[in-house]
Amino acid sequence: MKLSLAIFTFVIMLGCSHSKKQPESSSPPKSETSNDKNRQVKKKTRSEKPAEKPATSSFRKDENDLLEKGNQYAVDGLYREALQAYSKILKKNDTHTLAHRMVGVISVKIGEYRKAIKHLELIIDQRADDFEANYYLAEAYRTQDRYGDAIFRYKVALTQKPNHVLSLKALAWSYYKIRYYRAALRTAHVLYKQEPDDMQVTIILARVLNKVGQPKKAMLRLRKTLLKAPKDQAPYLKSVLGDVYLSIGNREKAEEAYRDALKDQPLLAGALLGLAKLTLQAGERPDIAITYLERATRIKPSLVEAYYYLGQAYLKTKPKVSQKYFQKFNRLAAGDPEFNEQVSEVREFFQKVRKTPSNSELESLDSQL
Repeated sequence: MKLSLAIFTFVIMLGCSHSKKQPESSSPPKSETSNDKNRQVKKKTRSEKPAEKPATSSFRKDENDLLEKGNQYAVDGLYREALQAYSKILKKNDTHTLAHRMVGVISVKIGEYRKAIKHLELIIDQRADDFEANYYLAEAYRTQDRYGDAIFRYKVALTQKPNHVLSLKALAWSYYKIRYYRAALRTAHVLYKQEPDDMQVTIILARVLNKVGQPKKAMLRLRKTLLKAPKDQAPYLKSVLGDVYLSIGNREKAEEAYRDALKDQPLLAGALLGLAKLTLQAGERPDIAITYLERATRIKPSLVEAYYYLGQAYLKTKPKVSQKYFQKFNRLAAGDPEFNEQVSEVREFFQKVRKTPSNSELESLDSQL
């Protein structure tokens, strides 16, 4: 019995001794090497991370500092300095949404509209609810005669600020330019209720009313605003009043309105254009009409319609000069629905010119005969 107990005790002790040594030999040497390597890699990675954080943090700090500086420059009207600050951000991070946004907004303000479109289009989907991004992109589109795109962006902007007067003015004018007079009139009425004494609002409404066959209402609005208008605004209202009179064939009243406008504002291109039209319609003294038109285009080179009338004025006396002005008109007015009739007329004129032999060609034919 004692012997059996001793053997049993020995076996138990042997088992315990074996179980303690087993962990040392349970993993093969290869696994130990692999684990060691993994531990080394992990240690190395952990030791590298702190070095990366300061660089990222420093970059973000520089970025934020530049953004803050750029924004302050923009507020102060120092647009060149603001653009320089934003450009530094975009050189390091060309996906920086706010930098693109601000470059776009400022580019509109300084007249670089294509640049504005390039930057604002990059971020507009990310900032769909951003009033300024939509408004300034619409403004840039409008300057490039992209009225459909402009209208869409103005409407998005107005979802953020429904009573924003500048957006409503631009929207009404854009509708007017594409001859969507019904929408233009609806928008102009909304504007007029908000700003009945605003000169630009009155002019937009009067022009639309005149186009939809309501010249009496147009004149009524203009006269009402004229009663309260400051002296420096009156010439613009009188010039539009002249356009309304001219459209209904009241040449005497039209001339009176244009001349009244030019007394207070001699450099009013619209009134000069109106007087030129009256002169050409009378069929007398095209040279006077030319004087008015050339002065108008010097004052306002973008006055597209004036180039058409210069072509008409020079047609009999200087055909080559006439062609030059018709070509310029055709180039500038080609995409503008407002001038569809005149553009068609000018194109027909050029077709006839090409078919008609020149003087030199006729002389050549004479000599051959």
